[in-house]
Amino acid sequence: MINRTPSGFTKANRPINLHDFILLYVKKSMRFALLFLILIISVLPHEGIPTSRTIHHSWEYSEAIKDSFEIIFTEPLNADTSSSILLIYTDANILFGRKLRSYFERCWNKKLFLNYKLLGIGNSGKIPVKRRRDLTSKNRDHARKTSNKEFLSFFDLQIEELTLKYLNNIDSTLYTGHSFGGLFGLEHALRSNSSCDKYILFSPSIWMNKHQIIQEYKDDYSGAALFEIYAGKKEKYNLIQSSCMKFEKMAMEKPGLKEKFKYSIVPGNHISSVEQGLLLAFPSGLRIEYKK
Repeated sequence: MINRTPSGFTKANRPINLHDFILLYVKKSMRFALLFLILIISVLPHEGIPTSRTIHHSWEYSEAIKDSFEIIFTEPLNADTSSSILLIYTDANILFGRKLRSYFERCWNKKLFLNYKLLGIGNSGKIPVKRRRDLTSKNRDHARKTSNKEFLSFFDLQIEELTLKYLNNIDSTLYTGHSFGGLFGLEHALRSNSSCDKYILFSPSIWMNKHQIIQEYKDDYSGAALFEIYAGKKEKYNLIQSSCMKFEKMAMEKPGLKEKFKYSIVPGNHISSVEQGLLLAFPSGLRIEYKK
């Protein structure tokens, strides 16, 4: 005899009620989600694992400027202690500084550039105003009556103190900066007794004050530092490309400078070109997308 249910259907083919259907759907969905998660974890690099450590983080006050600055000193967790390359950068606490640290953390995750140490200096408070005050020759902060000469002295002092404290042997010292930070790098190299071996500058604001740095720099270059300048392909509207070309023309006419100067145009705009410039300045084989 066939066992029938009250509804007239056999147990083998009776309709599934809504509760059973939802339960079955959830179970199958969880299985697929778990398999997909396992697949993603196995394919993607484990970039969530910390690859760097901050060996110094502080706020330092300058009596000359009457302001405080953020100092961030980082290195890879598995650092190469046999030699050290110190990479100094400005704008440590805004977008450029974060992009730079992010790029090197990805490189350190791939076991690249393990002998690099990053030393960043950033402004506080009204950063756009203070960047102009400290990183350019033109003084817009009339209330304080200071210029970037005071910041340059503070900058050199911090580098000297921190390198003596944390680094025993430095093979070379590099500087990198973006926009106003790039302009500051040029002024640091051309107007002071620079201790940096190389300047890697992204979209430097050479146009500032009607190309003041080009107009005022008349001497032949006697330093040993190398220069790499990168500008975005879409930076025609903001005078970056044209001013970089003017500086390149001046550099080619200066004995001692033209052999040490390199200018490259990379894909992207004022912001997205930074990643593309980093790929050329510090070749890693990493893939970085940018907004066209």
